[in-house]
Amino acid sequence: MDMLAFVSSKKTVVLLTNPTSTGRNLTIKRLSGTSADLFRTSSAEDMAPVGSQKIVGGESTVFLPANSVLIVESDGGR
Repeated sequence: MDMLAFVSSKKTVVLLTNPTSTGRNLTIKRLSGTSADLFRTSSAEDMAPVGSQKIVGGESTVFLPANSVLIVESDGGR
């Protein structure tokens, strides 16, 4: 799994990749804002919106399916 984050004054964007054949839950820490929109790319999806996730105490747990890329875009920056 690899992770890369971009932070601006208005939002935080985290890019997660899972090149393995096993899905996994991942807790992202030090997020700003109260919610995040999720977008997934896989063999069946291309930047497909897959819902939103609450951010509580600067943390949010997301599921990263096998062989996928997930973009997490929060509504807060630093």
